[in-house]
Amino acid sequence: MLEGLGALAAKYDTHIQSHCSESDWAHQHVQQRFGKNDAQALNDFGLLQDKSVMAHSNFLSDEDAKLFAETGSAIAHCPVSNAYFANSVIPIAKFASMGVDIGLGSDISGGFSPSLYDNSRQAVMSSRMLEDGVNPNVSAEERGVKNSRITIAEAFHLVTAGGGASLSLPIGRLEEGYVWDVQRIDTAIPTAKLPVFDPNEPLLDTFQKMMYLVRPENIRDVWVQGELVHSRK
Repeated sequence: MLEGLGALAAKYDTHIQSHCSESDWAHQHVQQRFGKNDAQALNDFGLLQDKSVMAHSNFLSDEDAKLFAETGSAIAHCPVSNAYFANSVIPIAKFASMGVDIGLGSDISGGFSPSLYDNSRQAVMSSRMLEDGVNPNVSAEERGVKNSRITIAEAFHLVTAGGGASLSLPIGRLEEGYVWDVQRIDTAIPTAKLPVFDPNEPLLDTFQKMMYLVRPENIRDVWVQGELVHSRK
């Protein structure tokens, strides 16, 4: 079946989406069945290519990550879901530095929230936990994985431009030739006012407050592919 799917993808130039090395069980199951890592098996079946998006991918080895970068395959990072099911924290900063395309996902029902705002926040929190470590019985110098944290701005990139690059589609950027997918956020509505006290506050500070504190009522208008699909009066 996997060989057939690879052949169909090549024949029709389709997108490919699946899971890859999500958890201890998933990673080890493929090793036991095929004698190789998930990424290597998928590649052998023709399922790693520029239009491939593989969810999770927590247990990629360095060689697996290089294979992703070489084939143009992308990771769909689902941090809330990973906190429940992945048995690890994926080293997103490391894989990004290796040239792997990464977009941010929710896994829909794999965690408590489908919100990409929530998943952006969890992506930052998980990366900081990976860098700092979580076992208090290990010394601070040995507890974590250095250079693992990402910023909320980097998480926003994963949600937008990273997602577009992962799907090989002209989406996720405010640029000519890209699809107009936009939200308009109101930071000053009385029921969900964000703590913007200085009208001359640096835009980066306001942006970070939006990413961490926005609630549904702050989202006033939503455009998808240039069409207004939601508006609050």
